[in-house]
Amino acid sequence: MSLTQFFAILLARRWMIISAMLASLVGAFLVILLVPPRYTADTRVVLDVIKPDPVTGQTMSPQFTRAYTQTQIQLIQDSRVAGAVVDELGWSRDPTMLARYAVPGDPNGARRALAQTIIDRTNAKLLEGSNIMEISYTGSSPDAARTVADALRRAYIHAAVQTKRDSAAESADWYDAQAGKARQLLNIAEDTKAQFERQHGVIMTNDKTDIDSQRLAALSATSVGPAVSAAPVMPVGSLAAATELATVDAQIAQASRTLGANNPMLVQLQQKRTVLASQVAQERAASSAAVSAARSAANAASAGTGALQAQKTRVLANSENLAKLRQLQNDVDVRRDQYAKATQAAAQLRAQSATDDAGVTVLSDAVAPESPSFPKIPLVVFGALALGLALGLLSALLTELLNRRLRTVRDLQDVVTGAPLLAVISPAASNKRPWWKSIVARRIKGEEAMAA
Repeated sequence: MSLTQFFAILLARRWMIISAMLASLVGAFLVILLVPPRYTADTRVVLDVIKPDPVTGQTMSPQFTRAYTQTQIQLIQDSRVAGAVVDELGWSRDPTMLARYAVPGDPNGARRALAQTIIDRTNAKLLEGSNIMEISYTGSSPDAARTVADALRRAYIHAAVQTKRDSAAESADWYDAQAGKARQLLNIAEDTKAQFERQHGVIMTNDKTDIDSQRLAALSATSVGPAVSAAPVMPVGSLAAATELATVDAQIAQASRTLGANNPMLVQLQQKRTVLASQVAQERAASSAAVSAARSAANAASAGTGALQAQKTRVLANSENLAKLRQLQNDVDVRRDQYAKATQAAAQLRAQSATDDAGVTVLSDAVAPESPSFPKIPLVVFGALALGLALGLLSALLTELLNRRLRTVRDLQDVVTGAPLLAVISPAASNKRPWWKSIVARRIKGEEAMAA
């Protein structure tokens, strides 16, 4: 089908197309007149997914952020939140509302029906590329939409806080029960350890060592080497002084034979001997003291070695008991750590169950919309025109295919093949012909001339 044939069909079926468009416009105007307008009010909140928890100080991991936001959206559209809105607005106490939405045989049916109506008109979504959530409600009037949207936001925040509290309280109860069990096991482990220590006379200190092992370590640190010989050893300085003293004595004996008692040389030798004798006496006393100290040290070393050996023997004899006692001590430490962790978790969750933080910050209140969200007159009118045009074109083409007619030379050539076209008889020109008919007629004549 050529473009000329297509326009010829549209020209022939123009009233069908125009009728479809007019029918669509009439339907659009009926929708505008009969359908009550609906108004949509929006309120926004910020999900504090980056802000640390005020109790635990933890932040939400990125892999859980999407699941968290979807949970919040479902919470907004939950019957718990919608029911709270019904109660806050007083609809559950309004006789008109109760009579309109009453369910026979169900005293709470009206409240559930009202809550479902709110859910059907509520929409929540996360704005792209942000953690801002928009809560929308569509109502019959601007003020009603704004009032319900704000009530939805308040009910959602209250439900989020209550959900967080209930979850934390339930977890705290569980941890309290676990802490009680851990405490009982800790008491049993401590009693078992204490009973073992009493039975075997072994006591474990805080650093997981027993008293006998500590004594052995102390003796090993203070032990000395093999006992040294206590034989007197004359120092080198003492031997020189004794030799010099003997030399001076010999000189005094020889001088006494030839010199008098008051001879200056003899007096000088006697004074020198007195000094040397005093020095030798002091050195000999010091040597005797050193020998005594060496003997005492040797005796103490011998006694320490014996005590060290005895303590080693005692520790080795109690090695099995010590190993068992360390196992019991490890069990006590594990039970104590479990009890401490359970108690800490329970205390933290108790604090969370008393918090008022919902993890949500109000960004803006709802504002009464100035224009209805539906129906939008320009959108309805142009949409009806487009729909009528599409239906008209489709109807014209289908009608033409079901009832084919010869309208152009091309139509005749498509039907009759093998026969030459001798002439074309055109209708007489009319002065009343519309301008657009003249254009189509001239185009058809041009194609017929080319075909001839």
